[in-house]
Amino acid sequence: MEATRIGVTPAHSASEVAGIDRFGLASAIAIGIVGGLFIFVTPGFLALAAAQAGLDDRHLGYLAAWDLNTMAATIGLSSFLLPRLNWRRSAAVGLALIVLGNLASAWSHSYASLAAARVFAGAGEGIAVGFAFAALGRARNSDRAFAIYLVAGSVVSAVILLLLPFLQERFGSAALFGGNAARMFGLAR
Repeated sequence: MEATRIGVTPAHSASEVAGIDRFGLASAIAIGIVGGLFIFVTPGFLALAAAQAGLDDRHLGYLAAWDLNTMAATIGLSSFLLPRLNWRRSAAVGLALIVLGNLASAWSHSYASLAAARVFAGAGEGIAVGFAFAALGRARNSDRAFAIYLVAGSVVSAVILLLLPFLQERFGSAALFGGNAARMFGLAR
């Protein structure tokens, strides 16, 4: 009875114990990477923001804090709401907020507008991470699932950080924020 109340159905066979299939695991890892990407590439993001809006170090630190604090608050809030919400709709809302936050970042050229944009993105990132972690925790070998998530996230982030200076020089900060929004929109479809 308790298991059903919190949104988990009791397992009836060994295959149901896993709670998440390979496709679900891959989706959770992808959503988790998208949600946590800001954390992985903060130095690159701050370089983009500095180039776009001419912010000093103090404002860049506050900008990162807006994103990270909003993400943390949303992860905490989503922990209480996970059993009550449809995960597909919630993940779509999270991705939509990331898209809106990145589009707004592309159009922002001041500290205040960038901070507001990063609040939207941070809220979406928190929803994505919260739901991804819940899904990874349902895997048969959850420690392995989290390890795969961390390694994949680190590899993706390292490639992004490696390419970011070249991409920024070639396309500019606004185009990269817009491209990130387009990538999130593609993932959400």
